[in-house]
Amino acid sequence: MSKLHWNPCLETGIEEIDWEHHRVLNIANRLLDAVARGRGEMAVRPVVRDLTRHVEEHFGHEEKYMREMGYPDLDAHMAEHRKMEQSLAGFAASLDSDTPPGARELGDLMSAWLLDHILKVDMKYAAYSRELLAKE
Repeated sequence: MSKLHWNPCLETGIEEIDWEHHRVLNIANRLLDAVARGRGEMAVRPVVRDLTRHVEEHFGHEEKYMREMGYPDLDAHMAEHRKMEQSLAGFAASLDSDTPPGARELGDLMSAWLLDHILKVDMKYAAYSRELLAKE
């Protein structure tokens, strides 16, 4: 799996959120690299912990931002976040299995998370935010 690359179409226009998306993408790339190189559990596990910590922190910031602006689809968005957290927890748990996931499975997970989620789900609240700002 090749690295994930930032594309301007992923920008929400919300500086803190975009910075956090960059950060999560960079950690995801570290994880993809560690798995692809077969660096083993000792190298992969700390990156999974780092990714988990940053994802949870980022989701908290996003949810706070959406709550403060009165985003009407907050509950659905939060449900997507919980699914993504469960997927990451499942990946972390599978590291201990007899058949740990490889770079392809991780790449699919990261693509679904970072690219699909930002483009399809995060852009909805970004558009709502722009509409609110335009009304002020």
